[in-house]
Amino acid sequence: ALAVADLATMRRAIRERRVTEIDYLSLSDEPSQRLARPLGLTVFDHAWLLTIWCETAAGFRHLRADRIRRFHPLPDRFRPESGKRLSDCHHREGRRPFPQDLSVGKPA
Repeated sequence: ALAVADLATMRRAIRERRVTEIDYLSLSDEPSQRLARPLGLTVFDHAWLLTIWCETAAGFRHLRADRIRRFHPLPDRFRPESGKRLSDCHHREGRRPFPQDLSVGKPA
C-alpha cells in the first residue's frame, strides 16, 4: 500500500509545479524511468492515479501511485504550457475535469 506521506509528497510537487524524476513499474512489471510534470491525483477504482506530462515520452500518462517506486521532485519548476496541462489532458480524453483535480494542481 502507498504511504500517506508519499501522496503528500506528490501533492506538494503538483502544487509547486516541480519537475520530477519517477521510477515506475508497469502492470506488466516493466520498469521505466521518467522525467515528468506531475499534474493531478485522482482516485479511480480504489487506486490513486497520478496524471503526468511525461517529458520522456512526450505525452500524458496516468500512473498508478502504488506502482511508483521512486518519486523525486527536483528544484526546477515548470510553467504551464498549452498542450501539457491537466485541462489539456481532460480535453484530449473527452472528459470534464473534476473540481478536486483542479484544486490540487493550483500553486499554493
